[in-house]
Amino acid sequence: MYKRLISFVLYWVGNSFAFLIVDISFPSFFELGNVLLSPSYAALTAGFLLAMVIALVEPVFNTLNIHVKHDGTWVLIYWIINSETIWATARFSEYVGLGISAYWVAAVIGAAVNILQWGSWNLVNRTKL
Repeated sequence: MYKRLISFVLYWVGNSFAFLIVDISFPSFFELGNVLLSPSYAALTAGFLLAMVIALVEPVFNTLNIHVKHDGTWVLIYWIINSETIWATARFSEYVGLGISAYWVAAVIGAAVNILQWGSWNLVNRTKL
């Protein structure tokens, strides 16, 4: 139970941090904030939404009785889900404050966030809680 909570918080912080870095590094492709939301609040909101979706993947797969055996397949599944969630979140930019210029931007950010999430997952699973 504690591991899932710690994983969720690490995913949230990592996602939000990644969004802030991408916003600073590539302002012509990625934008955080709008009239109602500051960039930092938009990063926290979008990071939270992405962490929620990622936290639900494994329970949903278990409920639907979908079995994935290879780690490489999990990487691909999480990358697709990260990319689709970022793209879908950007469709609601007036509420979330996240904007992207094209789907490929979501795919690239999805890959970067996937690496951060994998690192967080490894960190939590290697510690004894």
